[in-house]
Amino acid sequence: MDVAAQKRELRTKLIQKRETLLKEEWEEKSKKVCEHVLSSVEYKSSKSIHCFVSMNEKLEIDTHPLIQKMLDDGKQVIVPVTDFSNNILSHSRLK
Repeated sequence: MDVAAQKRELRTKLIQKRETLLKEEWEEKSKKVCEHVLSSVEYKSSKSIHCFVSMNEKLEIDTHPLIQKMLDDGKQVIVPVTDFSNNILSHSRLK
């Protein structure tokens, strides 16, 4: 199996596992990830951070509070922007 196929298979398994989470589990796991990021040396010493904007309806790690905290802390926050119609990924600074 090639790497692309392995990646697709792993992505499918992880999405299926994520879909079984209860809302409370998802909230707690999201909170822990955000706390981990905010307490890291890398976060504390950074001026600019790239972070995805979560699609919470898909139970991705909720990055919305994390992004707000980064902005409140004066960090430059860069997020990916996907143009699905043209398959183009760009990056934009949030203000």
